[in-house]
Amino acid sequence: MPLLITGSTGHLGRLVVEQLLASGVPAGDLIATGRATGKLRDLADRGVRVRAMDFDDPEAVRAAVAEADRVLLVSAMEPGARVAQHRTVIDAAREAGVGLIAYTSIVNAGTATIRLAADHQATERLLRDSGVPYVLLRNGWYHENYTDRLPAFLAQGAIPGSAGEGPISAAARADYAAAAVAVLTTDGHAGQSYELGGDEPFTLAQLAAEISAQSGKEVRYLDLPEAEFASALKRHDVPELMADMVAETDAAAAHGALHTASGHLTALTGRPATTLSAAVGAALTALDGIWQPRSAGPGGHRELRDARRGVDVEAGHAGRPAGRGEHRPARHAGVLLALQRHLARPAARGHPDRGPGRQGELEVAGPADHLHRHVAVRPGQRERYEAGARVKGDA
Repeated sequence: MPLLITGSTGHLGRLVVEQLLASGVPAGDLIATGRATGKLRDLADRGVRVRAMDFDDPEAVRAAVAEADRVLLVSAMEPGARVAQHRTVIDAAREAGVGLIAYTSIVNAGTATIRLAADHQATERLLRDSGVPYVLLRNGWYHENYTDRLPAFLAQGAIPGSAGEGPISAAARADYAAAAVAVLTTDGHAGQSYELGGDEPFTLAQLAAEISAQSGKEVRYLDLPEAEFASALKRHDVPELMADMVAETDAAAAHGALHTASGHLTALTGRPATTLSAAVGAALTALDGIWQPRSAGPGGHRELRDARRGVDVEAGHAGRPAGRGEHRPARHAGVLLALQRHLARPAARGHPDRGPGRQGELEVAGPADHLHRHVAVRPGQRERYEAGARVKGDA
């Protein structure tokens, strides 16, 4: 039974392919697709069918999908364009008589009002109207949304946000990959909508406490009003659309937008989801030798050492190397500038879930988009995206 995985060059798609192989699915039954197929050479060497597939190339999409019986459609990145891209895959699946499409949507898509959800809601409607059997994997937040930013949190001693005391049902990216493997390799999922999230929700204050406890470095949660959070991001050169989406999604989390108590993730995978404690511990272990805690510097300021560059980095200084004898107080601006540096990365560094970015792309951390999957925002794109969001992304 041939299984096609889109976005196999990225973290989530790659994990799905690797877990399928580990589960015993023959390599020849797997079709790994993506734009940068050079990143998939090792899979090809192991017998996996590798296909170049750009969502904006309908012919390439049709050729790849025609080989598959089931398709995992990992949501595309670009707001305002990805509904049309998803439509291309769905149309190709209908033409090819694909037996099942599994789509990575966003948790609580049925009730969500945030702009981040609009494209997912539109894609879900396309699937319902397509006539192709489908299953919705409504992924919640990734632990990696936070653990990937541990150096900034540790350096500045704070986690900024607008989530208040809202519970966040996050899980590891590998947990969501395991759920995708389950629906691709077992029957009875067509027509289902799975709300996926961790078993033990946490607040950002609890995240800060966990990091503090395990690292020995005090980290606190800095809760800001949504407008202030967005404005501060913009003042530090975060693109307007990105800043608004980060702040809006965080504020929605305060009211439960990122929480689910469905138990669907554990039911699909047959094991408990990765805990926050385990995720933070693994991330700190991975940082060992890169970020080394130091004793308090002059004036009582906590410091970190960036072992890669051999420079001291003061907490609260937005990750900037501290000059000899310099000890500036931590301020909102420093905290948010550090956040911006970790949210908006040059395209040359590539996209963690979708491979190399295109010129001019920036990234935003968050689901189903790493705001849970990262969303690429092109310069000048705001008007097009907002027009789409007003009609829930209908093309």
